[in-house]
Amino acid sequence: MPTAQPDAGVRANMHARICVAIYPPDISTDDAHANHLAGRIIGQMRQHLCLMDMTDVLDLSILDESGIAPTTLAQRLPDVALLVSLSKIGSFAEISIRAFDPATKHVLWSASISADQSTTFLFSTDQLDEFVNQAVDALNVACLRLVESGRIGRDAAPQSIFGAVHKVLGMSVRGQSAARQFFRSKAELENSAIAAAWYAFSLANTLGEGGDRQNILEEADAYCRRAVALDPSNALALALVAHVQGFVLRRLEIGAELAQTARQIAPTLAIAWDMSAMNSLYRGQVAEAAEFSEKAVRLGRFSPYKPLFESSQAITTSLAGKHAEAIMIAGRVLDRVPHFLAVERHLAGSLAAAGRLDDSRRLIRKVQTRDPGFVAAHLADPDYPLPSPQSVDLIQRGFSSVGALI
Repeated sequence: MPTAQPDAGVRANMHARICVAIYPPDISTDDAHANHLAGRIIGQMRQHLCLMDMTDVLDLSILDESGIAPTTLAQRLPDVALLVSLSKIGSFAEISIRAFDPATKHVLWSASISADQSTTFLFSTDQLDEFVNQAVDALNVACLRLVESGRIGRDAAPQSIFGAVHKVLGMSVRGQSAARQFFRSKAELENSAIAAAWYAFSLANTLGEGGDRQNILEEADAYCRRAVALDPSNALALALVAHVQGFVLRRLEIGAELAQTARQIAPTLAIAWDMSAMNSLYRGQVAEAAEFSEKAVRLGRFSPYKPLFESSQAITTSLAGKHAEAIMIAGRVLDRVPHFLAVERHLAGSLAAAGRLDDSRRLIRKVQTRDPGFVAAHLADPDYPLPSPQSVDLIQRGFSSVGALI
């Protein structure tokens, strides 16, 4: 671990961006493959952190000939440091990642993976991808707590992009409104592609819950265009815009192209696979959607927003006719995110298909308190937020099953 830190600057304003320093890896093995592996892990962490536009990344693992770190952020002391360690003793290999406060050395998060490897220093691609994503997700949670201390789970306005994203993925109407105020301001003041994309995504989350639909469509279109124009290579922005293009604007092929590009740019980004799954559903490709959603859940296994990825899995499973499994997954999602209308709509169909008519009826009535348009006659309406014909069919059959009992 390096002992020197930038010799000027002050610790970050907790209401601004977090500065993350990636230290040179600590390698305790002469296995030549270890350096390559460390570089891959650091590269994936750096890519994901930069995509999110939540942090300033100071990569101290890239040093010049004098051993000095890049100077772009040299005037700022990091708030959080990341250290990747690799060791191999005999055939026992271990990789660990630690996040800590560089000033106090207080550990914020730490985890490791190990294996008995009698030959070369290798871990499976899936194992590494999940582990690195776990580290990035844990770091984001740590940053959320740093900048939004005392505000998480409350109605207070977010003070950072961490808090705003947290509110968007909480799926409540009030949370969406507070987040959009933040994203609108950030998009205007900083020309942030990510803020514009999250703003459009938040509009999609509340579609069907009131407001002028035409205004929502126009605003979503404008922010999607802005996000792509500002940063056409940001995989996270492209994934979010892909969802809005399909779900809100019904430009399914454009959404599919954007989602595919997002996956190609950042193949280990869970949300890129999740948004791809939803677009596949809208285009009637249920088997493809199931494949994509399964990968999203695997890559986001340790994410605090895993319910978002499981929501696609729940919907996909409903449309595949696996209603017992769909009910189980949907219940798990709604335990964490009780305001998730898309999941509730499909769950109502699965409950009816499984013969649980009373439960389906109660859920339909609950959804109707927030979405008065959730009635059989409106489901196939082109303006109703159900782009998938299979979804319409499943839920209409659910309505038919409970029929006059509603």
